[in-house]
Amino acid sequence: MKKLTLSVLALATVASITSCKKGEEDPTLSLTSRKSRFAGEWKLDTQDMTSTTKGTDPQGTSVSVSKYTWTATTTKEENSYTGAGSSVTTTTTKEGTVTTNAYSIKKDGTWSSTKLFTLKSTSNNGNTVKETTYDIKETGTWNFLGKNDPNTKNKEQVALSTLTKNTIETELKTNTFGGQSFKETDVQTNAVSYAKGQASGVWTLLRLANKEMKIVTDINMNGTYSNSNTSGSMTTTSSVTSSTVSTGTMTLKQ
Repeated sequence: MKKLTLSVLALATVASITSCKKGEEDPTLSLTSRKSRFAGEWKLDTQDMTSTTKGTDPQGTSVSVSKYTWTATTTKEENSYTGAGSSVTTTTTKEGTVTTNAYSIKKDGTWSSTKLFTLKSTSNNGNTVKETTYDIKETGTWNFLGKNDPNTKNKEQVALSTLTKNTIETELKTNTFGGQSFKETDVQTNAVSYAKGQASGVWTLLRLANKEMKIVTDINMNGTYSNSNTSGSMTTTSSVTSSTVSTGTMTLKQ
């Protein structure tokens, strides 16, 4: 009887360990819950993402496609833009440095993120240098998803909803003419608020370990939302209709 009891306990333990493994690269054994592992202070290690935005105004629909490559210290952004009512597409490439790219995820179902990075570009045969620093803060809510289809497991995916996004954009432009340099600085602030579920995304957790997360991201932002933009002493508030789809992969570490 004792041997039988031990065998039953062993089988139960194996079943429990197997059920804990949700993502393809999850650790086989973890003594902490998925919520405990997911919550915490995370820093971005790598990310590749493609984002497509379509905006509508009285002149038609504009399309912007951006490809982002991030590491813990560097970023590269490739953009293509086709204006409303235009058949001309302009492309730009910017590279820069990253100071902060972090997520704070709480057990109570809330999250926040902070991004601080600088992009640099040159034009006018190198005589104009533009350095733009972005300070972006977002807040929102999160929850684990159940088994949605035969290809996903319970709590393998996380739904994230963005509620606020605040951006401070500081542009330093240096123009050089005749051996002399002239500097211009412009600061713009932008505040966007979303209804719950309006700006939402799904993270598929390929790996959820104590110190590392590997994620496939699928983010959608659709509808009409409130947009407040401040430049100097002038503030404008508008209602913006657009749709954005972003997909990619990223790795977070503690």
